[in-house]
Amino acid sequence: MAAGVVALGVLAAGRASAQEEPRGIRVYLDCQTGGCDFDHFRREIPFATWVRNREDADVHLLVTGRGTGGGGHEFTLTFFGREPAAPQDTLTFTTPQTLTDAEVRDELTRMIGLGLVPYATRNGAAARLRVTAAPPPDGQAFRPPQRGGGWDYWVFRISGGGFVAGESQQNSISGNGGVSASRVTEALKLRFGASGRYSRDEFQVEEIDETTGDTTTSTDRYTLTRWESRGLVGWSIGDHWAAGARAEVGGSTYYNKDLYFQGGPTIEFNVFPYAESTRRVLAATLTVGAIHTNYVDPTIFGRMAETHPAHSLELQFSQQQPWGEVHTELEWLQYWHDPNVHLVEVFTGMEIRIVKGLELDLFGSFARVRDQLYLPATGLSEQEILTRQKARGTDYRFELSFGLSYTFGASDNSIVNPRLDL
Repeated sequence: MAAGVVALGVLAAGRASAQEEPRGIRVYLDCQTGGCDFDHFRREIPFATWVRNREDADVHLLVTGRGTGGGGHEFTLTFFGREPAAPQDTLTFTTPQTLTDAEVRDELTRMIGLGLVPYATRNGAAARLRVTAAPPPDGQAFRPPQRGGGWDYWVFRISGGGFVAGESQQNSISGNGGVSASRVTEALKLRFGASGRYSRDEFQVEEIDETTGDTTTSTDRYTLTRWESRGLVGWSIGDHWAAGARAEVGGSTYYNKDLYFQGGPTIEFNVFPYAESTRRVLAATLTVGAIHTNYVDPTIFGRMAETHPAHSLELQFSQQQPWGEVHTELEWLQYWHDPNVHLVEVFTGMEIRIVKGLELDLFGSFARVRDQLYLPATGLSEQEILTRQKARGTDYRFELSFGLSYTFGASDNSIVNPRLDL
């Protein structure tokens, strides 16, 4: 852990003998972010009994999170007491990007244990608990943190990867890479990044001459390239407002774009305070600017390049509560030169607990597509359609997935047995 941080641990004071019947606090874990290791929690917090159904719990623990400007993670632990007189408590803490997954898991386990103590003592488990405090590293007193860890809050990232596969008559190769830089404080957010992808597929095709019966072999090659660079500057204006500017530059052979630019000033309003964003968001973001595009091939409108003013509006709603989670976004892009040229897209994802043990998972998206100014005038060949080398004209697109699960059986089991989990 970082220097100068006091480690406070809550330990179960010995395990009950076989003749004892300890009354452990019954906890329902509802983790809606990364980093949760249920088996580890069960091992390291022995004074809790982890139950499968929320209705059987003394405490409903909701774990949510979001990324920090330094590349770390902020966790919010919300404890809902199930009894009418039981309190509701919230703990928020951050982990830096320098921690390994195991260290993040240990810190999350420690904070969960601390948060459960008030409920455990109300449930008659106080006699089994001890509180210990580890001294600061090297016996030093607390020291104020350095500003941004010595980098003035700047965080940089470089990534890359590739893929190669082949057979005797076909092969594929692809590569991708990206760089990013960000500086995030309470007052100002700066984000810059660039990424690209290249892929190539080769197929050997045999053709037989019907007249002579001779066989000839040819090689078909299909290549896709995409790159983009984005920038964001944003200022905080109180608990509900933000303002700044966005810009994006890139190119895509799939969308017939040799080079494009779009961006402009932007403003956002969040109905709920930004401090509550791990639990709920209801925000509207408006961007006004222009879109310029240079095309690879002439478009259906006979253009090789064009520039148009445009605006976009994004509406976002998300809610994470004991009953489940819902996240919905609506994006509307419209060109000024012709109001009929626009794109409206809706995304929705939901996880809903219907009754005890029964959960419904839904995801869907739908887009009304009226902004395909980039379509090439020459149309697409059969090979380009089958291999999805270029975008086709369409009026809409949609996606829908759903799932239903029902769990029943023993409601409490805190035993961990990893044998044969291969």
